[in-house]
Parts: sequence; structure tokens; C-alpha cells
Amino acid sequence: MEQRKSANFAFNFNKIDLKCNFLVRDVWQLKDLGNFKDSFKTNIRPQGVII
Repeated sequence: MEQRKSANFAFNFNKIDLKCNFLVRDVWQLKDLGNFKDSFKTNIRPQGVII
């Protein structure tokens, strides 16, 4: 069986012309991850989901 690896993911707000700060929230753990400007970077576990 193939072992899956986690993946790094970056969302660049500027690529879709968003030019302000954003509060990012983890909807599964019900907690805020912080304010982000320009981009948000995270790691996605195998079988994981980022909303």
C-alpha cells in the first residue's frame, strides 16, 4: 500500500485581487488561526481537508 505524505499549501490573496487582512479560522477545531495579509500557508495531512 502506498504511504501518503502531507502537503504544504499556500493561498495567495493577491492572485485573486484581495488586498486586505483576513482572519483565518479552523472550522473543525473551532479556533482562530490568526490574521493574514497577502497569503496563508498551511500543511494538509493525508486525507485532510482545508476549508
